Amino acid sequence: ARLVQGWLVAVPIAAALIAVSTILLPQIMLESFLINIVWGSLRTSALVVVVLGLAIINPIFAEESRERNMGVIINLMVVLFATIGLGIGLPRIGLSFGKMFPNIDAVTVILYDHFLLTVVFSLVGILLLYIGTRKLDRIE
Repeated sequence: ARLVQGWLVAVPIAAALIAVSTILLPQIMLESFLINIVWGSLRTSALVVVVLGLAIINPIFAEESRERNMGVIINLMVVLFATIGLGIGLPRIGLSFGKMFPNIDAVTVILYDHFLLTVVFSLVGILLLYIGTRKLDRIE
């Protein structure tokens, strides 16, 4: 239920922000505009799973809003640095469609690499949710 709530809040906001920032680009084509929104929404969905998984693994039971806010900030920083690290690290170890298939054009490489990173985040998020759910079951 929390996962669906997260998606219902985060994905439309991300799609709107992506749409506004993309439409401001000069000479943007409709196809590029829609692809940008869809890929961004998919990544947002995957990141919601990761953040929820992190929150379940390290639950904050404190009543102080300061401690709860710090937990949220820490989870978001983990996701931010993981995004940067994987975005740089995966191509360096050879997990880039540009390195695997050198004949593909640059735009397709970017789209496929973005999709690959989204799949990685989805798998990590599912793993974190599984581990967190087991941990909460043991706590109860």
